[in-house]
Amino acid sequence: MKVLLISSFPPSPHNIGGPSALPYYLSKYKIDKVKKIDLIYFEGYEDKENYFLSGLPSIYSNIKKIRRSNGFDTFIYRILRKLNIKFKYIGCTYIDFPQKAIINEIIKEKYDLIWIYPNTMYAWYDYLKSNYKVVVTGPDCASLSHKLVDEIFTDNDKKKLELKGSKNSKKRSWINDINWSKSNALIHTVGKEDNEYFKIMGANEHSFFSLHPVSTFETIKKNIVDTTEKLTIVITGVNYSIYMGFFLDKIVDQLLINNKLNEFYKIIFIGKNFEQVANKLIKSGYEINYLKWVDSYEKAISEAQIQILPIIFGSGTKGKTLCAMASGLLCIGTKFAFENIEINTNEDCILINNEMEVVDSLFNIIKNKEFYVETAKNASKKVIEFHNPIKTSELFWNSIVHHFNL
Repeated sequence: MKVLLISSFPPSPHNIGGPSALPYYLSKYKIDKVKKIDLIYFEGYEDKENYFLSGLPSIYSNIKKIRRSNGFDTFIYRILRKLNIKFKYIGCTYIDFPQKAIINEIIKEKYDLIWIYPNTMYAWYDYLKSNYKVVVTGPDCASLSHKLVDEIFTDNDKKKLELKGSKNSKKRSWINDINWSKSNALIHTVGKEDNEYFKIMGANEHSFFSLHPVSTFETIKKNIVDTTEKLTIVITGVNYSIYMGFFLDKIVDQLLINNKLNEFYKIIFIGKNFEQVANKLIKSGYEINYLKWVDSYEKAISEAQIQILPIIFGSGTKGKTLCAMASGLLCIGTKFAFENIEINTNEDCILINNEMEVVDSLFNIIKNKEFYVETAKNASKKVIEFHNPIKTSELFWNSIVHHFNL
C-alpha cells in the first residue's frame, strides 16, 4: 500500500509548538501492509528543523516541503470569510491551502491512500476526493472544543484569555466538521468524546478513535523516596491559555497561604506566561527555576519527581501528560489532564478538582512517599504498555485497512 501524508505541520519525534509527534509515530510504526509513505509538509518551521529533519528520511520515502499559501492564492476565500458568508472552505486554514501544481503531481502518483493532518485542511480532501480514498486525523473535534469552551469559561474569562469563542469562529468550525462528517473520508481522532461528536454530526460509519502514542521520554533521575533534598515539581505549557485558564493562579494563591511547603518542594516552570506566578512564589520563599525554552523537554522534566497539570479544558489527548507519566513522574491533575489515557485515575495519579486539593496532595506526598512512588510506577507501566507506538499504530492502520478494504 502506497500512502501520501499531507501535513500542515512537519512530523517530529517531539511536540514543539507546531511540529507534531502524532503523525510521526503513526508513520514510523506503520504495519507491513503499508509499503511506503510519502510526505508533503509546509514551510515555516525552519528554526526548529534540527529537532525533526534528520529523522524524516528513515520514515518517509519521498519528502516535499512546499511554500505556504499567500494572500493572492486565497484572496477570494479570505474576503468571503471576512464577510462571514457561508461556503465550504470557511473552516480551513489558508496558509496551507492546496496549490494546483501540487494537486496535479499527487494525482499522477496513483496513491492507494491520502492521509491528511489536521482536519482544518478540508480543501485538500475536496480537491482529491474524486481520485483517492482519504483518512483525516483530527486530532480532535473543533465543534466539541467550542461547546466545552462555552461550558467552562464565562464571557469575561474569554475576553481576558482572548479565546476564539466567537460566534463566527464556532460557525466556521461547525461547517468544517459537518463537511468532514458528510464526506466519504475516514475520520480519526485521539479523543473518545471527539469521535462520538463526529458521529452525532453524521460520521457514524466513518469515524474512529485510537489511543495517542507516547512519544520519546527520559526516565526520571530520582524518584520521591530517593530524593534527599527538596522534591522538584514541574509545571509546563502556556499559562493563561485555553487549557489552563486562571487555575494555576488559584493554585499559587494556596501555595502562598501554605508556604510551609517551600521547605519540602522547589518548582520548575517550562513554557510561557509564568513570570507573574513565579515571582509571587519567589517572594514567598519558594525556590523557583523558570525556563521559557529547553532544548530537550524530556530531559528537563526528568529532573523532577512530580508534575502538576492545571488543565481546565480538554479535548483529544494531552501528549505532555503521557510523556510525564511514562517518565515516572507522579502526576497531579484534573480529569481533563488524564482523559483518553489508559490509566485508573483513582490509583495511578492524583486526581484533583480544585486548588485546595493540590495543596492537600502535596502535604500527603511528604507523609506517604513510598505509596506515591508506587502510584507513579503504576502509571508509567500502563502508559508505556497501552500507548506503545507500535500498538497504537497497528490499531490506526488496521482500522484504515478494514474500513477501505485495502
